[in-house]
Amino acid sequence: MALSTTTSQPGRKVILFPAQGDTSHRHTPKTDGVPFVMNRSQISAMKTERLNSSTSTSKTRKSATTVLEREEWFFGKVPEDEMLTCFYYEYARSRKDIHELVYAWQEKLADLEKAYDAANTWEARLERGGWWDHTFTNVETATNAFWSDLAGLTDSTSSQLLINLTEFPDTPWQRIRPARKKQWKNLLKFYHYLDSIRGGLWPETKRNTLNAILYYRMRTSLGELVPFSINWNGGVEKVITDFEKWARKHYFHVEATEKKGTAKDLPRIA
Repeated sequence: MALSTTTSQPGRKVILFPAQGDTSHRHTPKTDGVPFVMNRSQISAMKTERLNSSTSTSKTRKSATTVLEREEWFFGKVPEDEMLTCFYYEYARSRKDIHELVYAWQEKLADLEKAYDAANTWEARLERGGWWDHTFTNVETATNAFWSDLAGLTDSTSSQLLINLTEFPDTPWQRIRPARKKQWKNLLKFYHYLDSIRGGLWPETKRNTLNAILYYRMRTSLGELVPFSINWNGGVEKVITDFEKWARKHYFHVEATEKKGTAKDLPRIA
């Protein structure tokens, strides 16, 4: 709507009228027939208010934009001896299922008494045939159970890394203090790690074996624990031959979903 203005002396009022002949807009301020009158200070206040409103909106939009920290995406400065560990650490941080498991266990470890009570309600013990769950009796047994659960989503070596770095998963690898990383940065040595994730045979600790028996975890996603009685009277070759016979026969009974090949693909142990 075009306006015609009549300007008086400084400090006096400015009277705004619709320009004559302008019929494109019929809306005019409701003033009961009195001309719409504003002084200069009022006009200036309106402009300032509009400017502040525009600036506020702009700031709101900018604050809503999340800026990704450089350590979350740029890895060009990661030392060579930390690269592999950094890779697996950051990969685990991208996994939602690992996040949820770690947060759940951190909550349990923070209050073992509460976790013990929750694990041994009447309903929970009834499902286990009346057995008590001693997972949360102390920090050691609880941590071992945490490691076992996490190993089902990653593997034994990566799980050891993640449960010993309390910064996981909230802190990027590059933001962990060097003194904290020093102990674990070489945990995933390249060739040793690649060999371990291919599977195979390795000795298990007495503590892990006892926990596996106690909590019915003889079989996991990584494999199974099997007790053997070894008689060395016939020499090492006799033990190897007997184990190979057992392994080839037992392999046929492994669930089809866990198979990675056929019995003939098993390497000879000799």
